[in-house]
Amino acid sequence: MIEQIENIVTGDIILWGRPLLRWYMAAAAFGVILLVLLVLKILGSRTYKAYKGELDKEFSWKIFCFFLLRKINFWSSLFIAIYAASEAVNPIAKYDKYFKFVFVVGIFWQLFIWVNAAINIYSHQKLRHSLENDPTSSTAINLFSLIWKFFAFVLIFLIMLDQLGFNITTLLAGLGVGGIAIALAVQNILGDLFASLTIVFDKPFKVGDSIQVDNLIGTVEKVGLKTTRIRSVTGEQIVMSNADILKVRLQNFDGIIERRVFFKLGVEYGTPHDKMRLIPALIEKAIMSQAKTRLDRVHFREYAESSLNFEVSYYIAESELRKSCDIQQDVNLAILKSFEENKINFAYPSRTIYLQNQGSEHRA
Repeated sequence: MIEQIENIVTGDIILWGRPLLRWYMAAAAFGVILLVLLVLKILGSRTYKAYKGELDKEFSWKIFCFFLLRKINFWSSLFIAIYAASEAVNPIAKYDKYFKFVFVVGIFWQLFIWVNAAINIYSHQKLRHSLENDPTSSTAINLFSLIWKFFAFVLIFLIMLDQLGFNITTLLAGLGVGGIAIALAVQNILGDLFASLTIVFDKPFKVGDSIQVDNLIGTVEKVGLKTTRIRSVTGEQIVMSNADILKVRLQNFDGIIERRVFFKLGVEYGTPHDKMRLIPALIEKAIMSQAKTRLDRVHFREYAESSLNFEVSYYIAESELRKSCDIQQDVNLAILKSFEENKINFAYPSRTIYLQNQGSEHRA
């Protein structure tokens, strides 16, 4: 009995074809590696929580490393510990490939978690700095974050298959053919995706801009991967495909430096010559009395059917539509007041009919 206990302690007993000592070493390797990884995870989590605010403000490699430690996955740690234990016990060759499979999956799964976390941190940093200057950049950053994650996952997955002994050359060829078939099946979605990239890089408009697409006028609320949401002037939200927006003529009112105002103004026939000469000066004075206005021209242009018409053109140095309308209103009121003061009457559609009574002529 004592001899059996001594053999158990010294590890001289053979268990499942391996000395018990090797099983002791396997258990120790499993416990130590799993414990170390979990301790690193706890240490990283606590330290990251303490300095999270600093990482949000400015990137720091030191805090970022703690962030990665925080992302250590339990199952990946377990798989790595199992593989270490299997190496310590020196498994039978036919089982070794299964332990290697567990190890490779654990390593690459952890690697993908770290890459995904790194992309999220980078995207968050870029998004925070860019939103202050250009709201459209949020779409670009989210789009590229998604693309980077997709390619990172594909690359890591292919490397993992290669390490597991699969022939990825055949797989890549199959993916190429399958990719063409998928691209043909989702060409409309891809068209919207590329249209979204065009909007991001070319920037014909951004969130908050007032635009006109065909007969629709509204404010851009969101630029997504497939659609753009526009709040129309009548209040409803319009959802339009990005590809459709780029196919039609688009007017961006927020890009305006100056707004041109053009109108015709008619006065009555019978207006005296001296007052006709005075009208351009009155209109010019009314325009130039307002802030942010620049006169282009005022001319007596035509003898219309029921009025003497003037053409007026001037510019308002204001990009916001509401403010420019306020200035235009003040100009119109100033013109009306000056015409009233000088007793100049506006024309309106009218027709004068002359009636002549012809008496009968009597000859003696």
